[in-house]
Amino acid sequence: MGPTKRFLKRKPSFYTEEITGAAKLQFNVEVIEHSPRKIKLKVNFENPSAVSAVGPDLLTFEIKELSLFKTPTGRPLLVDSFEGGKPSITKVIPPIVADEGQMDTINDSTASAGTTLNFLSTGNFVIALILGGSMQLLWGMIRAM
Repeated sequence: MGPTKRFLKRKPSFYTEEITGAAKLQFNVEVIEHSPRKIKLKVNFENPSAVSAVGPDLLTFEIKELSLFKTPTGRPLLVDSFEGGKPSITKVIPPIVADEGQMDTINDSTASAGTTLNFLSTGNFVIALILGGSMQLLWGMIRAM
């Protein structure tokens, strides 16, 4: 049987504790954008290095009041429109790089890899042009014989 989870709601943060002894995850939810068509939330973890450290973590939002939401056609949202008949949204949380130095190293190596690939692609193109021109001369000489 999987680990048991307890959810304790506090203002303005939520707290999750796994009984199995895994890392405690504490986070705040911030509403970034709200419009009639979408709600954009930002989840700020207090200990980002514990997020998806061993494997992928899941974040589940349970919808308590369905009357606040409507379908794209304007109809009320129904419980049976959710998978399993439970009004919730579950997303996988990717690993978070908390160390600024490590993040800078990753960004620098990505930039240098991009520069290297651009250099190799340009060199390959130039060599193909040179070889294509010399092949034309060679075929011209062969046809002239």
